[in-house]
Amino acid sequence: MLEVYLTMTIVKYNAKKDISEIIPKEKKIIRELIKDPRKSFLRISKNVDKTRQTTSKIFKRLTAHEKIELNVSINPECLSLMYYIIRVELKRNQDADYFLNYFYRCPKTFLVVHSIIQNQIIAIIYEEFVNKSSSAVPCCKNLIDPIQSDPKVNSCVIEGLIRNLIPNFIPLDNRRLYKNNSNSPCNNNCNDCESYERQCVGCPGSKYYTGNFIF
Repeated sequence: MLEVYLTMTIVKYNAKKDISEIIPKEKKIIRELIKDPRKSFLRISKNVDKTRQTTSKIFKRLTAHEKIELNVSINPECLSLMYYIIRVELKRNQDADYFLNYFYRCPKTFLVVHSIIQNQIIAIIYEEFVNKSSSAVPCCKNLIDPIQSDPKVNSCVIEGLIRNLIPNFIPLDNRRLYKNNSNSPCNNNCNDCESYERQCVGCPGSKYYTGNFIF
């Protein structure tokens, strides 16, 4: 039986917002949420010297104005995951947004960054196999095939990643909600893959997914 551990976490300030817009009373509430995101408004209000109603109102304003966001994260130890790092060296920094969005659309991506100095897109991808001893070719190779032939790219390298470099919790978002699509976001069809079901559980972005990392 799969045992799933979930935690509510503060993810980030919205980078599009000026940090100066967060006023002191908002910072106090954010600080309390960072300590324990599951605190009730009543407990938070006692620590910030506000009424429960005022605390609730400030919190709703923080989320409504996109100053903070909350998400649910899952402990990856619950799943049979393997990890890969993909490095894409670009010819021009101006093309970075295209590749950042390309990787973000993939539900198997849980980290993607742009290294301006090295002019690289660096993505960390997970693969969920039927079991960890599986020798299946990772599906993320299908993800990078179009990149390797893209004229905007100098090189694209994929390699395995050891588990102790992975965060203790991986955020769940709407990319990991069930979708009744025949093709994955990278336009591959799991049903056409010889590894599907025998070794690979399929893409979480398609209706063929049979794993546990989807809700």
